[in-house]
Amino acid sequence: MDIIRTVTSQGVWFRNRLYRSDALKALVGQRVELRFDGPAMDRALVIQGDSVIDVRLWELGNPRRIDSLPTAAGDRSANWPLKPRASD
Repeated sequence: MDIIRTVTSQGVWFRNRLYRSDALKALVGQRVELRFDGPAMDRALVIQGDSVIDVRLWELGNPRRIDSLPTAAGDRSANWPLKPRASD
């Protein structure tokens, strides 16, 4: 299943689930293809042109979904202070 999504300052959202990687910070605001790797949908690949980025599912509800892009360099949502799920 391939899905087109816009990268937000938090990562890539699909079905109320957040997928992220530090490498996505360079793609904020751009539309990318999200391709799932396995039936559990815990891992996915973000594809844009020739670039492929491995992303992982992060804990639900942390952080709240913010659709707007960061407006200032000091935007706290751009700091990505989350920890991956314990099962990773």
